[in-house]
Amino acid sequence: MPKTVADARLTSMTRFSVRGLWGGVKVADVMNAVEVDPGVKYVRFWSYRQIYNTAIPVEIARKEKMLLAYEFDGEHLEEDYGGPVRGLCPYLWGYKSAKSVIKVEFTDTYASGFWEVRGYPDEAYIEAGKVRDLNSGRIRPIPDGEVVRFLDE
Repeated sequence: MPKTVADARLTSMTRFSVRGLWGGVKVADVMNAVEVDPGVKYVRFWSYRQIYNTAIPVEIARKEKMLLAYEFDGEHLEEDYGGPVRGLCPYLWGYKSAKSVIKVEFTDTYASGFWEVRGYPDEAYIEAGKVRDLNSGRIRPIPDGEVVRFLDE
């Protein structure tokens, strides 16, 4: 499948954010290739050993920067960074960007994933606040939604 590079931030609910060039395959391209049923409402990602899982709405899965990423800034993702393949979902908090993905499931029903059953919001919308920009090391304010820029820029 064709490689896509997305200039995007992964923003954690634990209040860090890192920007880079993520390389991988668009989830939308995978969905088109397998001819996902029109009734599908969610995409669920399962990590190694199937202990960790999370699901996102199909509308978000089809967005431009939503990837099954295998590179960060031109280098293969290492295991500690979620490799060899991780979900990249810059539109939601980082716990929706599943690490070490081994299985992708298309479903019409939602089930809370690993962090969601432990109290994290199912929707995972990024909220305004401050995060540590790992690129600069500074604490910076972010807006609601995808972190494209900081409010102090």
